[in-house]
Amino acid sequence: MDVSLVDRQALVLAAEETLADRLAQAVLPRPKPSVWMILLPPLFVFFALDMQRHKKEAKIFADGFLFTKRLALKLAGEAAAQGGAAPAVVFPDPPSEIGTPAAWERIRAAQAKEVALLQEHYGRLLAAQGATYAGLVQGAYGTPGEYLAFCNALRQAEAAVNACMLEEIHTTAAAKEATAAMENALEELRLEQMRRIFGMR
Repeated sequence: MDVSLVDRQALVLAAEETLADRLAQAVLPRPKPSVWMILLPPLFVFFALDMQRHKKEAKIFADGFLFTKRLALKLAGEAAAQGGAAPAVVFPDPPSEIGTPAAWERIRAAQAKEVALLQEHYGRLLAAQGATYAGLVQGAYGTPGEYLAFCNALRQAEAAVNACMLEEIHTTAAAKEATAAMENALEELRLEQMRRIFGMR
């Protein structure tokens, strides 16, 4: 069974959003309930506020992670619909209060390479036959090894963007530590996803 181009795009976006949500949960500490809430119920109000804050932070994190993914998927979808080459990526203006024009030029150059890689990947998925995300990946890549090669290339492209951000914007030791934790968690999640897609244990 096959699905329409619009449905294939929706499957890909849903998979990326699920990955982003799982990554956010892996790297952002979740508030833990305390036994004191049973003895002092008013403390539950503070826990609820912490949970709301955590949800907002997780959404901001996920949206940041999905920034290049959404751009690339949109471009790949336009190319697939029109049957031609993907249009060039156009980034929104960066926040003027953060970084310098030269810094953002470096960051955008790294992001453009990531988007180009993702465009090619999404183009393959959108051209594949399948009614599920796993089916699209299997149809596009055929073997776990071929898909893993893409994942490794994407990891390197994302790491290049992160390195630019750490050099130009987030220069603290805490930012470097958080970025390393995020990259490690993301690699594990993608390997887990690959094993699930190809029925590996």
